[in-house]
Amino acid sequence: MSHILCPYCASKITPSNVKYECLSCGKEIKISALESMMKMMPKCKNEKCTKDRNVVIKCRKCDSYLPPDIFQYKGYLPFSLVGISGAGKTNFITVLLEELRRSGIMSVSHMNKETIERFKTERDRIYYEHIPCDATPRGDILPYQWRIQKKVSNSKIDSYCMTIFDGAGEDYECVDEKILLYIAASQYIVFLVDPTALLHVRRSISNKDSLEWSSASQFYNDYQKNEDSQELVQDMAAYIRKARHIKVGRSIDTPVAICFTKIDLLLDQFGQQTITRPSPHVKNQGYKSEDGALVDQEIRDYLKRIGEQSFLNAVDTNFKNVQFFGVSSFGNSPIGQKSLGSIEPHRVLDPLMWILSKEGIVPKL
Repeated sequence: MSHILCPYCASKITPSNVKYECLSCGKEIKISALESMMKMMPKCKNEKCTKDRNVVIKCRKCDSYLPPDIFQYKGYLPFSLVGISGAGKTNFITVLLEELRRSGIMSVSHMNKETIERFKTERDRIYYEHIPCDATPRGDILPYQWRIQKKVSNSKIDSYCMTIFDGAGEDYECVDEKILLYIAASQYIVFLVDPTALLHVRRSISNKDSLEWSSASQFYNDYQKNEDSQELVQDMAAYIRKARHIKVGRSIDTPVAICFTKIDLLLDQFGQQTITRPSPHVKNQGYKSEDGALVDQEIRDYLKRIGEQSFLNAVDTNFKNVQFFGVSSFGNSPIGQKSLGSIEPHRVLDPLMWILSKEGIVPKL
């Protein structure tokens, strides 16, 4: 498990280096050695403070308010979503969280007001209004903060703090220092790739109406050179290297889940292969390694077959610990550019189950 980080500035925090403040009297409170060791919230010791003595925790570096239970978790799981505009990051993370909440694998709850308000707005838009979410605005980099809990006995619950950063896709062209901090602090990176951004993938899709709707396809055309697909990977690798201070001559060893979004557009090209079937991970309450390996290989074989070897070469050259996933947030083609049919997500939890299994939060089967 990672260090405990401030969700807003990604600086390392401990019970003894944060600021405790009484909202009633405004005084800063010093935490005792015992309170720090026991991870207890200190009490206001100001005798003149006769009100509620409501004590809050703040990051000393950025002065942001922190969740009151920030130091009480078994583990901390920060990860980032990266990808070009149009890859569907906001749609993906919203559906992933809703499907996790519905799965019964573990209890999922928000850690602050901003997280639940943003989530409900985006969840309702997709599931009830049947409208895809807008792209993340540049500069909108507040992370999702979630609490995930799993009952392990009648008297014990394992609790984890999961922080998810969803940055705007075009930010890697002009990287904000705060974004670099989040990427550098992430234990895992989920790299979302809209397959329609790849020339040979786009040419292989028979449903041209759905292809036209794809956000990424609006930026590419059939005159695009195939070398551009490897440049997409190289650009993202350079982005991650800059954030994590990795030299050009070294591969990136941070575990990376490369997720082909909108995989429903491609499933007819996979026949009866594993990727076309419902995910077994949720049903089995753990990560089925054999299934994950088959999907990874099927995507690799597909890319080779249609002529996207350069994309694969770029991935394997830059990333040391990588696995391919095929996901669809909506599960089917849209009715129109801004109108969705039934929401039937396909394998959206697979990359998260892979991450959770690596952390020992769910079993590897």
